[in-house]
Amino acid sequence: MDFQLVITKMDDSSVKELMQLFSTEEINITKSPETGLLMMAAKDSFDTDFYLGEILVTEAEVKYKGLKGYAMVMGDEPERALLAASVDAILQADTRDAMEDLKQKVMDFITMQARKTAEADEMERRLIAKTKVNFETMVKG
Repeated sequence: MDFQLVITKMDDSSVKELMQLFSTEEINITKSPETGLLMMAAKDSFDTDFYLGEILVTEAEVKYKGLKGYAMVMGDEPERALLAASVDAILQADTRDAMEDLKQKVMDFITMQARKTAEADEMERRLIAKTKVNFETMVKG
């Protein structure tokens, strides 16, 4: 599961809720959120790579109990970049460590949000599918 993608798709209230899980923890920002441009690669219908164009990204880096966390998210999203970097550091924790409880809470929250996102994506896919037109079966007139 790509937790950075899940964080990018979460609504603002969920972002705040996830931040609350580790609000009492000491997380040091080693690289403040910075925006930049990144070339976005894509594949065409012939499976050939091409560059779609530049996209705006925000990256950040943190340190948590000796563990380095890094994240890059699409858009001008400094809060989400810091959140994703913090989650990256927390998820690197050794499972025998004292941070296990926090790591499990974060993993459970991200998993729950991933399910919500998947359900919303599926609903959107179904709504879009209803509007598709099959031109082969249309009556010519």
